[in-house]
Amino acid sequence: MADPSNQASNDPVNHPSHYMQGGVECIDAIEAALTPEEFRGYCKGNVIKYIWRERHKGGDENGLKGAWYIQRMIDAAKRVLAKAARARALAQREAEDALVKEAMRQYVNDDFGSLTPAGRVWLADSERQDRA
Repeated sequence: MADPSNQASNDPVNHPSHYMQGGVECIDAIEAALTPEEFRGYCKGNVIKYIWRERHKGGDENGLKGAWYIQRMIDAAKRVLAKAARARALAQREAEDALVKEAMRQYVNDDFGSLTPAGRVWLADSERQDRA
């Protein structure tokens, strides 16, 4: 009977052992070396290769390898989208912070921490509204 732990470490479709070196899988090194668009092209090329030769070499295993590259491309695209969303959120927070700082400059004298004339007017108006 085959050792299941050995099969997991040498999965010919998902994690072939001959693509692992020094704890780094080759596909991870390739993705790190390429731009997202280049990596997408790399994955698409491999999908075409494995589907092309599926009937002539490797059979179902090549079909599974093609599907694996499609999933890897999708996962990479999701990571790029998540990174872009985080960057947009950070940019939004920075823009909001800049607006708050600019608004504060209108009301507070940075040199002395005292209110500017506009700040005194705003404070007086807000105190009148609180009393009303």
